[in-house]
Amino acid sequence: MTTMPREPNRFTLRVPPSWLQFDIWRATRTGELARIVDDHLTRLPNLRPHRRDILKALRRLADEAERAGAVTCAAAVDNEGGVLATLAVFVTTGMPEPALNTVPAIAAQIPATPRPTGADPGQSDWREVRVIEIPAGEAVQVRSVSTRDGQASADAARVVSMETLLPMPGRERILNVVLTSPQLALTDYLLELFDLITQTLAWVETPIPA
Repeated sequence: MTTMPREPNRFTLRVPPSWLQFDIWRATRTGELARIVDDHLTRLPNLRPHRRDILKALRRLADEAERAGAVTCAAAVDNEGGVLATLAVFVTTGMPEPALNTVPAIAAQIPATPRPTGADPGQSDWREVRVIEIPAGEAVQVRSVSTRDGQASADAARVVSMETLLPMPGRERILNVVLTSPQLALTDYLLELFDLITQTLAWVETPIPA
């Protein structure tokens, strides 16, 4: 479980035990990431030959997440040390006009692209925008298959993703939980998994330091 302090709120978010979770600040500045990988390998010794590849992939992920402004991160790796799926959580400043920070207003600002009917959901780009209710409250959820970085070439990286955005209680901030994977053949299964992870999001109220 990861708990990230953000006065006056904190949040908790759980991922499957097979995932590796880490604090981005410590992962990029201390040896904690190596310790997390070594602990993971004690439980999954078949991955030990791939320790270097796993550590390299997670360091790259941590660097990218920090540059993007994420506050916490997690990843699932395959049997050869490749990254199967990632989690990154962002806290962003809301719009200057409070009325634009409501869940319906946020949803209205995100364009949707119809999901193909009767076709493999991983074969073309699409985006669904919906308002949902999770234990942490009402939220906007965006499910999509998209070409990363807006690239259009045939070999461009494409991912299945789920973003869940919700206002932080009592703050002019928006929390954004982003789950992604390049495994397009598993699109529907991954969206179900991502939804289960998102459902674990909960607020932990803490007093503002004096």
